[in-house]
Amino acid sequence: MLSGGEIVIGCLFIVVLFVMSVIDIAFSTVNKISIRRLADTPKAKTASSLAALLEIRPEVLMSLHLVIQLLLVSGAVLLYVVFQRWQIPYSGGALGTVAVMMFVILIFRHLAPRIMTMRNPEMVLIRLFPIFKVVHFALKPF
Repeated sequence: MLSGGEIVIGCLFIVVLFVMSVIDIAFSTVNKISIRRLADTPKAKTASSLAALLEIRPEVLMSLHLVIQLLLVSGAVLLYVVFQRWQIPYSGGALGTVAVMMFVILIFRHLAPRIMTMRNPEMVLIRLFPIFKVVHFALKPF
């Protein structure tokens, strides 16, 4: 049986993966013109900072992808450890880990973030900008 801490860690892993995937997809699909148009409105104070990040898009995307890959690897390790604690044989634990992680990746890394950012990626980025800025700043040396 899973302990309360493991359930919290698993849920936190999925939420952070989802948020980082939303930011990744929104940042990949947004264009400079729409962000500059948003910078002219008084509501979007962070649009000018976002426009500056668009100038170095490859660097920013690399830091986002590093975080997402780290989350996926740590999630797979956590899941495999859970399967091992349940005393499932090696092959069953490995197959179970692959199956569950494929489901998590399909839903929380690809489908749900694309659906969320489909209509207005600029506003999604504006709302998630504080998280986006922290991640980029933390991984800027890499």
